[in-house]
Amino acid sequence: MDQKTKHKLERYFINTDRDRFLWGVFEGNQKKVYDILSKKYGFPSYDFPYRVRYAVVERKLLDNPGIERIIRDIVVPEIKTIYKDDALNYLRDCWRNGIWPEYEIINKLCGIETTNGVVKRFPQHFVRINSYYKHVEGWTVFAGLWFEEIEPLQDKL
Repeated sequence: MDQKTKHKLERYFINTDRDRFLWGVFEGNQKKVYDILSKKYGFPSYDFPYRVRYAVVERKLLDNPGIERIIRDIVVPEIKTIYKDDALNYLRDCWRNGIWPEYEIINKLCGIETTNGVVKRFPQHFVRINSYYKHVEGWTVFAGLWFEEIEPLQDKL
């Protein structure tokens, strides 16, 4: 990864919404996310004390393991676990054609969980969903980052 790309990705990483830590790849509260980083990815738990601001943890992660490993070892595998290839292909095609994905198709491809027709959970990494009206409201910042920056880098990481 060249320095220009590295610095651009680092800026995206530290300037993301606070409620989208690590671009929202993990569901759960702060303690759960820190536990996942510690148990699943082997980061020492003392590096992520409970209630430490995400900004502090982001800086630690940028120091070690660094943005390249964050993307290669955490973000890409987590996204590919959540979204199957056909879902990513559909979302990519919509992104490249400048259209919002259809709610019904996302529902089928991404496995929206519903109870009596009311959406309980939907992974909203790429699009914002209005669950009441069953409508796609638009793309997230992460969608552009993924399709324009991260995906093209995958073979180089």
